[in-house]
Amino acid sequence: MKSVLSLIILIPFFAGCDSGNPGSGSAPDEPGVFILNEGLWGQNNSSLQFFSVKTGQISGDTETGVLGRLLGDTGNSMLQEGALGRISVTSSNKLVWFSLKDGSFVSELAFGTDSSPRESVRLPDGRLMISSYYTHRILIADPATGKQTGSVPVNPYPEALAFDGTCLWVSCNGLGAGNTVEKIPVSDFSGKVSIRVPTNPDRISVVDDGVLVYCQGNLWQKDPGGKLVKIRSSDSRVTDSLSFSSPVRSVTAVPDGMVVTTDAAVLKISGSLVISDTLFDRSKSPFKGKIICETVFVPETETLWVTTTDAYTVRGWLEGFRNGLRIAGPVQTGLNPGSLLVKP
Repeated sequence: MKSVLSLIILIPFFAGCDSGNPGSGSAPDEPGVFILNEGLWGQNNSSLQFFSVKTGQISGDTETGVLGRLLGDTGNSMLQEGALGRISVTSSNKLVWFSLKDGSFVSELAFGTDSSPRESVRLPDGRLMISSYYTHRILIADPATGKQTGSVPVNPYPEALAFDGTCLWVSCNGLGAGNTVEKIPVSDFSGKVSIRVPTNPDRISVVDDGVLVYCQGNLWQKDPGGKLVKIRSSDSRVTDSLSFSSPVRSVTAVPDGMVVTTDAAVLKISGSLVISDTLFDRSKSPFKGKIICETVFVPETETLWVTTTDAYTVRGWLEGFRNGLRIAGPVQTGLNPGSLLVKP
């Protein structure tokens, strides 16, 4: 779901955005993990921090973080875009770019009231596609002007996005009651297809012949019935599924399958959705907090990064594990630590 864009393309886009006064970024230029703290809804207290693998220290306070300025209200997702990171700040209705080198503020793109950007994908031609949660649309932004140029209607409450090189895939969770994924050809939006999946589709990951969609199930039930389903690109059919007793947090493609992190374990899974190995068992290495916020597995180093908290109104922790052993943390973060971005 991460898109990469050269700085040559980025230059005209940022020229059309409101750059404001750049912050005095304070993240060291060394390997580590950027942590997006969501904060509390309506309190404008999201923040971006950085954990250094070298020193084991967190940079950036819980107010202005490493950006050197307030980020906004409800920082929701974060991904890499070349030498920059891009953050969707949902309740502040904007996207924010920052430097991966030092965490400093670079630029932002603001949208209208209630645009509620959740995730974003940049297409090869430079267009930005943004899921707008409360307007039930995919917003389109022009990189040459930094302005919104159009939108595509989708089913209620679009969340995660993935781009497979031809089509944009959108999970529409319907505030927990939805059951569709939209497949949108980016060359012709009229060819949009709505695909029925299990209840509450959330995360999407691209695989060789389609996409994987994690459907959370009914979260009001003791056993929500979460499922990971595979949708084949060629005919838009659900071909395989795998049930989970604990929530899925991330899916990472590896050469011979995928690695799935859940609240209970890190699992190696084949392309046909068969569990082949358990790489990490939480019962043998308990996390610091009671609630798992986000996980990222890095295949190259076989490292699992985890953020947890004891309640959504308090600060959380970041931890790192390799081969079931703790290699970093726990170190305290800001409120509601969510999306993570690993810097090699």
